[in-house]
Formats: sequence, C-alpha cells, structure tokens
Amino acid sequence: RRVLFRSVVRDGEMKKLASCRYFVTELLVASREVLLAGPRNPYRLVVVLEGAGVIAGQPYRAGECWYLPAEAGEVRIEPLSRSRFLRTGPPVRRGR
Repeated sequence: RRVLFRSVVRDGEMKKLASCRYFVTELLVASREVLLAGPRNPYRLVVVLEGAGVIAGQPYRAGECWYLPAEAGEVRIEPLSRSRFLRTGPPVRRGR
C-alpha cells in the first residue's frame, strides 16, 4: 500500500489541498460544531468523506455532496461523529 499524500489536519481546521485560478479545494476535519463563513464567490461544494451530522439544518452522511450557493451565507456544520469534508469552489475574489 502506497501513501501518495499524508497531512495532519487538526479538529476544526481546514487545509488547502489544491488551488489554481479557477478553484480551491480544502480538507476540513470536524468532531464539533463548525461555521463555514460565507465567501465572496458564486458557490461552494462540500463533499462528505466520512461521518454524519447536520449541515445547514439538514442531515448529512458520508458520500453526499452539498451545493451551497453564495446566498447561503454562513453555514453551520454539527457533526454527530468525527467528519471529514472536501470544500471546493472558485477562489475568493478580492475587492468584491
């Protein structure tokens, strides 16, 4: 078994995994409530890699992908168990 990428992300922290001029992808690990600030970009996608809980008032589980439009603003994630997410979308535009 080969490990191609290994990185430690502390609970409640987000780590940038990849970025270019078109998108940014980050890893989030959470076992307690987290607030995702509303960015100044058109949308965010949140992929649930592991865990279960509530996101924006709705239940989530591993394998789901959530579309969060900019109008969603700040989004609350309330894990019922340790959860891992990928968050991706256009980079935040400065001055908007």
